[in-house]
Amino acid sequence: MAVTTEQARHLLMEGGVPVAAPDDDTLPLRRVELCRRLMDAWLGGTAALSDLRGDMLLTGLDPDEDVEEIVRLTENYFGLRSAGDEEWEPGRATFADLLLHIEGRLRDLWPTSEAACATQATFYALRRALPARPTNWYKLRRLRPATPLRDGLPAAEADALRPFLLQSCGAEPPVSFRVFGRLEFGATWLALWFLVLFGGGLWLLDPRFDPRLLPLYVVASPVIVALVLYRVSWPVWHRGIRTLGDLTHWTLEQKQKSMHEVRRALQSGA
Repeated sequence: MAVTTEQARHLLMEGGVPVAAPDDDTLPLRRVELCRRLMDAWLGGTAALSDLRGDMLLTGLDPDEDVEEIVRLTENYFGLRSAGDEEWEPGRATFADLLLHIEGRLRDLWPTSEAACATQATFYALRRALPARPTNWYKLRRLRPATPLRDGLPAAEADALRPFLLQSCGAEPPVSFRVFGRLEFGATWLALWFLVLFGGGLWLLDPRFDPRLLPLYVVASPVIVALVLYRVSWPVWHRGIRTLGDLTHWTLEQKQKSMHEVRRALQSGA
């Protein structure tokens, strides 16, 4: 038996969630309809309609799954690519939290009526996602769509774009990190670590060496090597992405694909 709109409205009011979102026009469906479909999605599991409440813990939906898996399954139900960037506490995450999470993902994905140009809005959103520090804030203001990524985006800034891309279009950034722009990061790290271990092996032959320092040396050496390489590494962008404008267009393409998947999921769940 399908959940009715009145039952969804009652759950929202009981859980202390406003029935209508302040910006429902920026979503593909209204909050009460989203709640109704969310209730429908979990009625096929162990949860019964009488058990569903706004303050119900997510672990009560399916005791056999952890909270992260419940969130992932719900995102898949609505056609959303899992972003995996939010921490969920099993003892505090509720059904209402899940509803607002899905609503936020849809709002991030869906174009707003106020956006005059999606390309321009995405470009400025990408630029805002870069970490602004006192040493580089003026450089961020000078970034243009024609700015080459390899010249204006060190590894730290490229890594900072990952949460934004996952949240906005559900896609991993098409980038790999290279040392000095040519060498693979992983292979270089492994080679240098073995070199450090070999040099340390000669040091271990010293009779004055304290054997208790061996575990510390083995654990600390790969971390130190990785940190040093990370400081000198640069991102190499794939799929023909050379400028910030190319990355903007790629983000829009991924966003369009995600929106198509969400539309198809919403139509099939109507």
